[in-house]
Amino acid sequence: MTSSYYFIVQYGDAWVIKNGNRTFGSFSDHVRARDAAIDLADKDSKIDRQAKVLVQEDGGRTLQAVLTYGRDSMPGNPPNSRAYGTYRLP
Repeated sequence: MTSSYYFIVQYGDAWVIKNGNRTFGSFSDHVRARDAAIDLADKDSKIDRQAKVLVQEDGGRTLQAVLTYGRDSMPGNPPNSRAYGTYRLP
């Protein structure tokens, strides 16, 4: 099973979705970008891909995982859970 990561990041006044070398949309806030990224991740899950949606926070120093489809990377949480942690960037 392959994995796909959707990063929601802020560029100036807009929020965009990054996936590999692709960029999707230009959203007025991170909530709209998050919802669009969740839709993309849902489509990936239907073609047997693990997908994660992560939102940039703390001025770009933190990524908050908001959704994971596929095999659970944190045992004890239900599959396709929004109960995932924060990733601190160096």
